[in-house]
Amino acid sequence: AKALQFAKNNRKALVIVGIGSGVAAAGAGAYYLVKTHETKEIREFRASLRIYINAIRNGNLNLENINNLMNSLESLKTHKDYEKISIKLSAEELGILVNRIYEYTLKLAQDNSIELTAEEYEGQTSDNAIIDLQRYLKTQKRIFEEVA
Repeated sequence: AKALQFAKNNRKALVIVGIGSGVAAAGAGAYYLVKTHETKEIREFRASLRIYINAIRNGNLNLENINNLMNSLESLKTHKDYEKISIKLSAEELGILVNRIYEYTLKLAQDNSIELTAEEYEGQTSDNAIIDLQRYLKTQKRIFEEVA
């Protein structure tokens, strides 16, 4: 009864508090959406990486898959927040992935009787897995172009 009486006596205050709470909740929701929003470049990279990996698994990798991944990597590198972008792979997982791609590149060259240059044949040459990944993709692209 006292709560109802208080509400009747203080309608304006309760309306103001209600509006303030609504604005605060909306602001918190908007902040969460902005902070967790992935950019177009990240979404495209994830999609092209997923397609690329599935193509390797299924044995149907083609030049289009390689070009798409290379283009999405380049697009990702030109993004204004490139240094802050996080692809949810641990350094170890990314290293393993890049190493598997290197092994696949060697097998692809061998299966197609393509001779690799000394630079292409080298394993990981930098501490940056993305740079090594780009090198292997360029090699795979060259192999596909020579075979075609």
